[in-house]
Amino acid sequence: MIFEIQKKEKHTLVKVNADRLDTNNAPDLKSELVVINNKGEKNIILDISSCKFCDSSGLRSVLVANRLCEDAIGTFILCGLQPDVENLVKIYRYGGRGGIFTGKKGKSEINHAV
Repeated sequence: MIFEIQKKEKHTLVKVNADRLDTNNAPDLKSELVVINNKGEKNIILDISSCKFCDSSGLRSVLVANRLCEDAIGTFILCGLQPDVENLVKIYRYGGRGGIFTGKKGKSEINHAV
């Protein structure tokens, strides 16, 4: 399975098990995130530590997750960014569109942040 979804007490952890987040799998991720949100989850941690590449479709899925959590007055944390993916997120954030918290801490510390 390309995504691992773990419901925790205060959040849901979604781990992408692919080396690319692109037009081939980003729509499926976006759908999963919408389903998770529709079930009432407002705190999502998205772990993309396996992804070495992310295109605009992948970024769009990340932004959807961020918007869903914001609209639900929750928290969205993006963690495990590889250098190329981190650069894409930085470009987005420096364009004045920030709002994405990128977790640099360990998973246990991030789990307590939610």
